Amino acid sequence: MGNIINYFRKDCVGMNQIERVIRSGFSTVSAVLKARSSSPSSPFETPNWTILQQNSMIDALGNCTASDVNLFESVDRTTAKAPVAFMHIYENNWFSIGVFVIFEGCRLPLHDHPGMFGVIKTICGKVRVKSYSIIESSGSLIKAHAETPVELDRSSNPVSLQPNDKNIHEIEFIQGESDGERKYPYAAFIDFLSPPYKEDMSKEPCNYYEMLALPIIPTHEILKPIVTLRKCPPPHSYWSTEAPYMGQSFKTLAEQLEREYPKSCL
Repeated sequence: MGNIINYFRKDCVGMNQIERVIRSGFSTVSAVLKARSSSPSSPFETPNWTILQQNSMIDALGNCTASDVNLFESVDRTTAKAPVAFMHIYENNWFSIGVFVIFEGCRLPLHDHPGMFGVIKTICGKVRVKSYSIIESSGSLIKAHAETPVELDRSSNPVSLQPNDKNIHEIEFIQGESDGERKYPYAAFIDFLSPPYKEDMSKEPCNYYEMLALPIIPTHEILKPIVTLRKCPPPHSYWSTEAPYMGQSFKTLAEQLEREYPKSCL
C-alpha cells in the first residue's frame, strides 16, 4: 500500500486520539465552568474558553486521523445515498464529537452554530470553508464580515469558530483521496462543538442562510468585505444521512470521566 493508506490505517500507539479529544473536552469545560463560577448559567461567555481551546482542544484534534474513527469501514456501511453523512461519536450536555462526510460534488450549505464554540479537523480529502463573522443581526437578517476562504486537507491545522467569529459557514467538497488501488470520493472532518446542538425534532437545530447581495468591497476603512445574509429554509438539494460509527467504543472512558468531573459539567 502507498503512503496515503498507511497513514489512514496505521496502528495507534497508546491512546486513541479521539480519547484525547474527549478527555480534553471534559477538562476544558470543567476549567471554563470554574472560571465562570460567578455566572454558571452562561459558562461559555468567556475568553478563557479560547485560551484553553488553543492549548488543549486544537492540540488533541490536530493529531486525529481517519484511522482513529475507522472512517472507511463506516462510510462503506452507509447504505443511504445523500450529499452528506454524519457519524456520531460522543455527546453530553456540554460538548459533542462527530464526523461529517461530504461526498463528491456536494457541500454543507451556509448555516450557523447558535451560541457555540467549535473546532474542525479535516481527516480525509480536501474541503473549502467560507466563513462569516457576525457584525449585527435584526430579525432574519444578519450583517457579517466575509472571511477569507480556506482550503483544508489532512495536513492542515484545525480551525475554530466562536459565537460571533466565523460562526456562519459553508463547507464544500474539493477532492477525495486515492491510495493507488482505490478512490475515496469524499472528504471528511471531525467536528467538536460546545455546547452541542439541542435536539428538538420539531425544528432544524441550526439556521440556514442565503446571501442577498454582492459583498461591499473593502477599503482603507473597511478591512473585510461586508455581506447581508438572510435566514432561509434548507436547500432542496441538501439532505443528510447517518453513517454507523465503527471505531473504538468510549463508553467506559465516558463513564469514568463522568465520575471524575463534577455533575455541573455534564
